[in-house]
Amino acid sequence: MREEYAIFPYARQHNGIPKDLEPQIRDGAMKMIIFEELVYRRRCAGNHCAAAKMQHAEAEFRQQFHADEFNALFQSEFHGSEQLLQGKIRRSLLIDALLKSEVENKSAVSPAELRDFYDKHPGRFRVS
Repeated sequence: MREEYAIFPYARQHNGIPKDLEPQIRDGAMKMIIFEELVYRRRCAGNHCAAAKMQHAEAEFRQQFHADEFNALFQSEFHGSEQLLQGKIRRSLLIDALLKSEVENKSAVSPAELRDFYDKHPGRFRVS
């Protein structure tokens, strides 16, 4: 449900997901859950997160909520377990690290590469 609401953030305002969009949103949510699990499993073998990074991420997470909101979330989502909260944060950090190293960093283009592509394909940049 959390993934469905991430895809359709207006669900709370509309008393849920519109019935006609429900199958596509549910399918997209399931694909995101599977994707994150695969990324996590690939990254998690032998990797750990530095304590300072974990503390910083937890502090940022807590700052997103008022104290009473966080306490309610902590009880409902993490069953009052600090260990479960730490595990979810660690999981998120590992997923982010893999996506950064395998997607973001590899897709970066240097100014020299950009200029080379531009020089080799001038017709793609002409406006008629």
